[in-house]
Amino acid sequence: MPIGKQKYKPVEDTTFGAQLRALRIERGVDLEAVAQETRIAVSTLQRIETEDYANLPDAVFVKGHIKAYAGALGVCPDRYIQGYLVGRQHYEQLRRLETGRLRSGSFLRPWLLIACLFICGGIAVYFTMQAQHRAPTSSTDREKKAAPDSTDGTGHTALQTTTAPAQDKTAPPLDGHELRINTIEVTWLKIIIDGQSPKQYMLNPGDRLELTAGEGFNLLIGNATGLQLWLDNRFVPIDGKHGQVVSLKLP
Repeated sequence: MPIGKQKYKPVEDTTFGAQLRALRIERGVDLEAVAQETRIAVSTLQRIETEDYANLPDAVFVKGHIKAYAGALGVCPDRYIQGYLVGRQHYEQLRRLETGRLRSGSFLRPWLLIACLFICGGIAVYFTMQAQHRAPTSSTDREKKAAPDSTDGTGHTALQTTTAPAQDKTAPPLDGHELRINTIEVTWLKIIIDGQSPKQYMLNPGDRLELTAGEGFNLLIGNATGLQLWLDNRFVPIDGKHGQVVSLKLP
């Protein structure tokens, strides 16, 4: 028997998991009640609400769980199942892109290491040859070079100080990339940083994120007009319409 009787209008700008959770909260139902009604573990229901694709079972089981969950709340499951399938497809695309990037990176690393060794070896040989051609400096010459150029009038050496140049705080990290995200419309975001486990965000207007990566980012954006992106202080345009799902690989 469905739990709750309130009328529910789905939120179009959210994903299937967020919609189910919003519907459940609106009706004042906790996960334990849904689990008792559907005989689905609370942990599995939580993964459905957060769309934890990495830890959800096969699609055939998830579709059955979503159907039971929606049925317990008294709504048609078709839109939520379709949302799950679309989201899972984008998740698998991101995984394939990341796997291909890692494979290409593992192939290039040995060659990059060999090239670096040759370059470092050449630099070392160059400076060694330069040092051999220089005439030796006597101790008297070294003392003259070390002597102070001026005094303070009392016979004491006037100390000379140098000031280190100020660092450019706006410059991107030397060994990586910086991504700044500004939210202008409600949207969800999934992001993979340097091949790590994907992170998920539900963002509202005004939310900001600052992320760093050694190699780059893979993004799945639920609303193409919802975000503004800056990579290494350069604006990144997002092509797409309102509500359109967009995937990006940066840089």
